[in-house]
Amino acid sequence: MDKVKYAFKQKNFIAYLFAYLAQNVVMALLLASLPYWSDYVMEFNTYSIQLILIILFLIACLASVPLWLWVARKYGNRIGYMCGTSGTAVCLFIGVFATDLIAIFIILIFIGIAMGATWSLLYPTFSDIIDEIVLDTRERDDGVYYGLRTLFGRLSIVIQALTFGILHTITNFNQYADTQTAEAQLGIILGMFLVPAIF
Repeated sequence: MDKVKYAFKQKNFIAYLFAYLAQNVVMALLLASLPYWSDYVMEFNTYSIQLILIILFLIACLASVPLWLWVARKYGNRIGYMCGTSGTAVCLFIGVFATDLIAIFIILIFIGIAMGATWSLLYPTFSDIIDEIVLDTRERDDGVYYGLRTLFGRLSIVIQALTFGILHTITNFNQYADTQTAEAQLGIILGMFLVPAIF
């Protein structure tokens, strides 16, 4: 228990935990909202568009890895990670105002590029933090830190469920309807872009 208390006194570790939680919340909300957005906002009623969007997102993430590794080597893992999280937030916020498929394609590509930083620098940044703690304590207690990180990662599932439950309730989303009101569509858009951007 003392080691857990000590872990929560480490400012860099706490900052990392919240950044890791935010990253997981973004992924959970973005991917879980995509079918709702496709069916009820854009009214495509086809899985092919969703698949194309996810593939574009993943290609953008992978293609941006060399860029983020270069940034990390030049400026440090922390700076690269912060640039990625900030870029993701900005792109998500802009996504709230995207009204057509081409705009969404472009937004998801830029979100993918930004999230390439968090994906590629996730473990190097964590290693830096663990090394810093080991230098301070002269002990290796990686299990405590890995456990807390896993716990925070799993919280994203709870946040995603709560976000959907609250937003869909207050915007009167009707799960049995083939079309949704403008209010319900706004709730889907907010859950897909604005709430992740805030995180």
